[in-house]
Amino acid sequence: MRARAIASLILVVPLLAAACGAATSSQGVDDAFRIRALAACADALAAKRAWASFPAGSFDPAKPDPAKLVQVGTWLDAAVQPVFDGWSAGMSGLGAPASGGPAWGALVKLVQGTSELNAAQAAAAKAGDATGFAAATAKLRASHAALQAAAKTAGVDACGDVIT
Repeated sequence: MRARAIASLILVVPLLAAACGAATSSQGVDDAFRIRALAACADALAAKRAWASFPAGSFDPAKPDPAKLVQVGTWLDAAVQPVFDGWSAGMSGLGAPASGGPAWGALVKLVQGTSELNAAQAAAAKAGDATGFAAATAKLRASHAALQAAAKTAGVDACGDVIT
């Protein structure tokens, strides 16, 4: 039984690394750490894909309908925030890689920022603050390119998929 588990790991780990963007730059994290990081990102992406349906139909986050904000805020708190809080905690909980520490640190900081911006967006929505909601949404969208670039620099490109 143990031999079968080891054989499965031998097959799965390289596939996971290849499927999740294992290409790295000289600044990227070491291979063993990359596998752990990609697994944390895959968990977050799976949790995101399991979100309950968005409750507000054709809601435009750049020009939010004040009548729908509380409903959107409730959904953000229940579905979105736990995923991004968990992703942030999971990434931070991995500790430091043997190599690529600065690139990893930059990525973790951006993941934490994403969680904080999602919380600001939800708080504005629940308060019925359309202007605050739109501002938080704009900041969140602007941060996505930086997060995706940081994931690539760290050698964990697929971590950028969590925010797409």
